[in-house]
Amino acid sequence: TFGGRDSFIHKMSQPGAPPINSRPIESRSAISTKVFPNPTNGYSTLTLGQDAVDATIHIYNLSGQLLKSDIHVTGNNLKLDFSSYSPGMYMVEINDGNQSSIIKVMRVE
Repeated sequence: TFGGRDSFIHKMSQPGAPPINSRPIESRSAISTKVFPNPTNGYSTLTLGQDAVDATIHIYNLSGQLLKSDIHVTGNNLKLDFSSYSPGMYMVEINDGNQSSIIKVMRVE
């Protein structure tokens, strides 16, 4: 106890492991992607490293609820509309049948 209160220490890393904040978390993918602006107050552009052909884009909230689905998407610069969504974090998934990517997008006021 410390000062009459229970306390504990939890070690967040292991010897030899890189610091937690140095691990990438933005994209789990084989598709090279960028979203800008991020955070956004309405519209963002999704830029792909290669042209999408017949791809599918899904937008989810953090509860996993599917909010929007676009199928048969083609191109490498795609406009995403977050203007009707409440401020918060959203996940954008793009899948071209062979590869997929998930990107976090923050919607602000």
